[in-house]
Amino acid sequence: MKKSMIPVLFWCILLLTGCSSGKLPETPCDFTAESTENGIVLTWSEVNTADSYRLYRRKTEQTDYRFLSDTTGLTYTDASCEDGCTYIYKLTTMNDSGESAGTETTQTFRNASDTAVLAAPVITSVTRMDSYTTVILFEDANTDCQYKILRAGSRDGTYTVAGTTDEKVFYDETENSSSWYQVCAVSGETESEVSLPAETGTNACEVFCVPIFMYHDFVTEEDLSAGVAFDEYAIYKDDFESDLNWLKSNGYTTITTKELTDYLEGNGSMPQKPVILTIDDGKLGVYKNAWPLLREYGMKASLALIGENIDAATADPSGRKDDPAPYCTWEEVREMSDSGAMEMVSHTYTLHAFDHDGRQGANCAEGEDLSQFFLPALNDFRMMQKKLLEVTGRETVTLSYPYSIRSTISDKVWLKCGYRLLVAGNDDDVRKTQINCFVREAGINAHSALARRIVRMHGTSIETYMQDALAQDAQANP
Repeated sequence: MKKSMIPVLFWCILLLTGCSSGKLPETPCDFTAESTENGIVLTWSEVNTADSYRLYRRKTEQTDYRFLSDTTGLTYTDASCEDGCTYIYKLTTMNDSGESAGTETTQTFRNASDTAVLAAPVITSVTRMDSYTTVILFEDANTDCQYKILRAGSRDGTYTVAGTTDEKVFYDETENSSSWYQVCAVSGETESEVSLPAETGTNACEVFCVPIFMYHDFVTEEDLSAGVAFDEYAIYKDDFESDLNWLKSNGYTTITTKELTDYLEGNGSMPQKPVILTIDDGKLGVYKNAWPLLREYGMKASLALIGENIDAATADPSGRKDDPAPYCTWEEVREMSDSGAMEMVSHTYTLHAFDHDGRQGANCAEGEDLSQFFLPALNDFRMMQKKLLEVTGRETVTLSYPYSIRSTISDKVWLKCGYRLLVAGNDDDVRKTQINCFVREAGINAHSALARRIVRMHGTSIETYMQDALAQDAQANP
């Protein structure tokens, strides 16, 4: 009788498949990686069913793992890492029954210089600039950092975050006239030690103030008889002369926007009582009525031109006699600029419209980010600079916002284009005080580049505006 072949087949199958009666080890867990100066340190939790652990490694750009090491411990240091490379590690467990499924972790290796501790910044001065604002200046040996500004009521008090900045200056808009400050440098997830605390008044800088007034058009009774409209922002020529008389009698010196920005950048000097007179649009009344008075009184103003409106007047100057709101020509602009009494600045070349592509004036549209608004802004900036260089021989440092409509994004865009000063309206979100205060040592930055203007309306003298602004600030900080 033949013997059964079943037992023989059973043992053959076992030999061929390598099976045993045991179970595969469990999948490892708590697998972590940390970059150190000696390499990437890998750690994991113990698996009771494992006899040993096996490590594999690949770079992120690779598709296949390569064997790294077998170990019976719960930690392994991969010392063969390249600086800046990101590695993906796989950990499996081993026993007599075979190899478990793997667990992965990822880590980028940074050498010792990359993981060095950030140096603590040093506060150099804390200046109470105006009744609402304290300016903190600091130095920092680190590069490519942002900064966290901390504030407390006393040296040893509890410090809380007052704000952040990517510049080495911070404007703390607080009504607390005396505070203590510390600064911390931040790079990614790494933070420096905080600076030594500094009190308001530490190495305080000198503060200078520059009132800026905004005019539009200047008319006479003769102009009105000839059909020129009395715009809501217009004033009579005689009223402008009264303004100039008052400024001169009270010791004010008119400066240009470029003189202000030059001084903030460390060049030139500043008179004791500076004032800037800005004029928006470029109406013909400026050439006929305001410019002669400026020359007579030895004063200056900054004329913000709408480029395409000056183009239209230049193309048909004779048509202005029937225009209720006539503009200057480029030849008249050149004449005023050459006199030294009139600085030419930008009121945009083509963007002075209340609604264009969803935008209002020189402001970005709702929901539009910096990258979307940058190209149309840059094109307008280049058009204005090219024309002013052609006509006057000088470019401008200043943008006057149409309708005084602006935003934080639009500010960043225009400064990125190349303007150094942005003048807007008389709103609190531009500056807290009506009269612009500056700290020269702070230079030109996101805060100092934005200036507030007082709108000179018909029926209210410049003396009244100035006294009201000074009284308001005095009341806010008695």
